[in-house]
Amino acid sequence: MKVDWQYDVLFSFLVEHSRAGENDFQVIPTPACRTALSQAGLLFKAFPNGGLVAVEKRRQADGSSRVARGVRSLTRFTFLLVLKNPTLLSETIPFNTADLPAFSGRRRVLFFDNVSASREIDTALERPSEEESELANLRIKSMSATEWVSKDDLASIVPERFELLMEPGVSQLRVESLAPGTAAAQIFSVTPQNRQLTLPLAAGCFRATRSGGTGAAEKWVADDALLRENALGIIDIYKDGRINYEQTIRYDILF
Repeated sequence: MKVDWQYDVLFSFLVEHSRAGENDFQVIPTPACRTALSQAGLLFKAFPNGGLVAVEKRRQADGSSRVARGVRSLTRFTFLLVLKNPTLLSETIPFNTADLPAFSGRRRVLFFDNVSASREIDTALERPSEEESELANLRIKSMSATEWVSKDDLASIVPERFELLMEPGVSQLRVESLAPGTAAAQIFSVTPQNRQLTLPLAAGCFRATRSGGTGAAEKWVADDALLRENALGIIDIYKDGRINYEQTIRYDILF
């Protein structure tokens, strides 16, 4: 039986900025992401202000096709959003230093993922207009918390293990994973005599909320490898065994 190989686009990224040129932004997979892509038979290809991930398929003699390997369990694919044109920085970072909380990790970045508030993957996908795309299987997902990127999309990159001194009045710190699923939150008690916490976190994104404090909830991206990356933003794309290989999703980041 004759078998041919083909690659179909599984998802892509589009970064748009009102003053950006054709190649002012770059989306690239992290080293760990490249490994995960390879294991799933996925291929990344960069293009100006974006990139795409294609899935490897085997085309059968009868005209049908099947995925060569695929994603078999919940997998986190992490990409870096890089601003290649530094002159756009003042118009691109959507916050002032006054917006930063008392603790802002090693570095502040934009953070996007494809997980809903109820921890579901790729919900609320939209169809593009007929003028925008002729692909019947294309769906679009906006990655920012609102229509445009704002300070609501900020997160702090933190080590996977670090010390945190809580401010007076805080009685508890709740750290909750934002990954798909229903993992239990970690609860850390704070006393007036001991406000120093040791936080061991697995690599991933978390929401940290202080009880009794005045600060709002914060997003933390715990990943030792990302501390060394010079990126404007982090993009987490989760896929699992329920993935639809016949559908293409475009993840939009609009400034």
